[in-house]
Amino acid sequence: MPCSADDFWEKWEYRRWLSDQEVGRATLAARGLWAEALNVMMANDTDRLTGTVAQLARMLRCSEAECAAAIKELKETGVADVTERNAPGGNLSTILSRFRERLYKQREINRLRQDRFRKNKAVTHVSHECHSALLCSYGKTTTGEHVSNQEPGVKEGAGNHSGDSVENLALAAHRAFPDPPVRASALVLANVDDLLRAGHTPERLRQVFTWAGQPGDYKPQSPASLTDPSRFQGYLKKALGQGNGKRKLRHHTGDSA
Repeated sequence: MPCSADDFWEKWEYRRWLSDQEVGRATLAARGLWAEALNVMMANDTDRLTGTVAQLARMLRCSEAECAAAIKELKETGVADVTERNAPGGNLSTILSRFRERLYKQREINRLRQDRFRKNKAVTHVSHECHSALLCSYGKTTTGEHVSNQEPGVKEGAGNHSGDSVENLALAAHRAFPDPPVRASALVLANVDDLLRAGHTPERLRQVFTWAGQPGDYKPQSPASLTDPSRFQGYLKKALGQGNGKRKLRHHTGDSA
C-alpha cells in the first residue's frame, strides 16, 4: 500500500549501490530504470512490481521499448529477479528486489515478535492482578503466611531483583547508547523477552550491555541490534573475550538500495 504522509523517506545506501557487481555490469539505461523501480517500490511499500510492459513503462516513466530492453538486461545481469507469466490481458512481468524482500520478511518477524510480547505481557499483568486481589481478600496466603508487597510468585531471599525485569533490562540496553529514552521501545522489549526465554540470565544480558557501552570498534549500532536474538551469542562471546574483535565483511550481491 502507499506510504503515509509521515513515512515519506527511506534510507538509500549508496555504498551498497556503488559496490554491487550486478548493478555495475548493467548499462546506464538499465541502472536508471532499476533506480526508478526501487523508488516506486518504496513509495508503494512493496518489494516487487507487476504488470505488462506497457503498464510498467507508464509506471517507470519510459517508453515500452526502453522498458522491455531494461527488464531483459536486469534479468540477464541478475540485478533483479524477473519472472513472466501469461495472463488474459497480456504477458505479465514481475520485477522483484531481493533486498527489499528480505527487508519485509524481517519486518514481519519483528512485528510478530512484538505482538507476541504484548500478548504475553497482557496475560501476565491480568494474572498478577487477579492473584493479588485474591490474596488481599484473605489478607494472607493459602498457607497462612502474611502477604508481602512483592509480586505474586516472587519469594523473599530467592535471589530475585526488581532490576531484572524485562522493562529494566530493556532500558539498560538503551542506556548503552547516547541519549537513552525514558521508555524502552517495543522491539527491544520483545528481544529481551525472547533472550530470557531462550535461557540467557539477566546478569549475562547486563554484561553484554556494559561491553556495548564501552569505547571500541565493531560494536552494535542500536539497542535493537544489541538485543537481536540472532546476534546476541556473538556479542556475548566478544563481551567474555572469546571473540577475535573483528567483523567479517560480507559480500552483497544481487540487488541494491
